[in-house]
Amino acid sequence: MPASPGEVFWATVEGRPKRPWVVISRESLNRGAYVLALSCTTARMAERRELPNCVTLSRGDGGVTKDCVVQAELCTCVLREELEAEPLGRLPEARWREPVRALGYDFGASCEPA
Repeated sequence: MPASPGEVFWATVEGRPKRPWVVISRESLNRGAYVLALSCTTARMAERRELPNCVTLSRGDGGVTKDCVVQAELCTCVLREELEAEPLGRLPEARWREPVRALGYDFGASCEPA
């Protein structure tokens, strides 16, 4: 079954430490080998939570186990096989739109999910 937009998965991507990733690509595109996802981090939270290209998630949002920030500048094609089999959870629609808007900020564009 393809990943859905807003689902949060643990993943080890390109040898980086295991961390949560938020899927942002539409479900119809997630049937192939890759999904488009944004990395989450707990590093430098105080600084990053103020940045327009980062979105703060509280423990429990989308199943994350700690407060963290979604980093839109780290948008990556992630192999589906790098995602753990089951998602941690899913961000409510209003919440998963925030990382997509932050990604738009990175490109100097107004992005709004369909």
